[in-house]
Amino acid sequence: MKSFNEDDEFSTYFRRAIPSEIKAGDDDVFYREKYHDILNYLKIMLTNNDDTILQQFLRPTGALLVKVNSGTDIMDFLRTITKNYDLELFESKIEIVKESVQKQANEIISNLNTLISVETSLEKGEHSEVLESSGKPGSHVNKIIIIDQTESLNFDGNTLLRMFINIQRTSSSHKFLIEKGILLIWLINKIEDVEENSDGIFEIFDFFVNIPLLSDDEREMILRNYSEKNPAVVFDINAIAEITKGWEVKSILGLIKTGILKHFLNSSLNKKSNEITNSLINLIESREFIPLNPVKNINNNSDKAKEETAESNRVSVKKESNSETRVSEAYIGQIRDDRISDFMLKQLYEEAASKNYNEISIILDKLGKKEHLEENERKLLASYSFILNDNPKMAQVHLEKAKKRIDDLINAFGR
Repeated sequence: MKSFNEDDEFSTYFRRAIPSEIKAGDDDVFYREKYHDILNYLKIMLTNNDDTILQQFLRPTGALLVKVNSGTDIMDFLRTITKNYDLELFESKIEIVKESVQKQANEIISNLNTLISVETSLEKGEHSEVLESSGKPGSHVNKIIIIDQTESLNFDGNTLLRMFINIQRTSSSHKFLIEKGILLIWLINKIEDVEENSDGIFEIFDFFVNIPLLSDDEREMILRNYSEKNPAVVFDINAIAEITKGWEVKSILGLIKTGILKHFLNSSLNKKSNEITNSLINLIESREFIPLNPVKNINNNSDKAKEETAESNRVSVKKESNSETRVSEAYIGQIRDDRISDFMLKQLYEEAASKNYNEISIILDKLGKKEHLEENERKLLASYSFILNDNPKMAQVHLEKAKKRIDDLINAFGR
């Protein structure tokens, strides 16, 4: 048989990469909690030997099933692991057969079976530093196969997953992939695929990992990590985390990059500030940025209810359920001013910074966190109601600049 690289039919459905060709790295991945389940499974399989305690209880197949939403960075995560463990990588190219017929589905499975059956060689250089592990060196595993079925493709009513399970159940020689030096990771994005194939999944696959949508805390963490790595870019983390509910990693980072570009294309904006919150929100509201395959019906709402929920997510200050916060927000609405000139705005911020810098900073921090304002804080805010024309993050930027101008004048001329 020709090598995989030379086989035209094989290269139609799979791409092959050796560790030195894999570009993904640890910095490209957001390590959510469930990724650790995948990592721990692979570590066990890679260090699995005949005399390990695992062998006393089961005979692993070397196949892992993962349910994951579109738009995650799981492929970068798996490529990083493959690179760190110095393994040969084979990735499916199912995206090219979206209009496939049963014949093409059979060819995909046929090529997969060929890949499972044929021993491949990998010229290994020096092994990369791998994650710390115990016991003897890894087994004879030398390649990882990734089948990305997150498109959930059906071929004449039959899914690739069902076809693979049926073949594996009737072919004992193929069932134990790890004994052939192979680890298989199969990605899907519908839990229905698991439910419909539950009779065979736990016979063929060692483990099933269900990776949920990013939580509120995880979205905030992604945004905070980006903000810390790129301090020149300023945005309201809480507001953007709220408006991107249901989004995945790639869409969130894509929104920020697009927002930066749009903001700095507008010279009248970038001369004033590097705060891009409004630019990001406008991109979503105008549908000039649409997330990759957004998850729908998160709360199983009706179309009208979902639209109302989306609308409420666009506001920069979210009303809280407790009565104290409702009082604060009602009060804020009463004292909000109309927009004033930029020159006058600077003067007002300088006055506020010179008299009540610390107190106003605390108030802005509370507003950003949607916390309750005490009565004395509401009274002080009423004295500087112009602050509410900006979101708390932007107001803090203006306040800091005003404080710096005052300090510079004091340093230059004295009190």
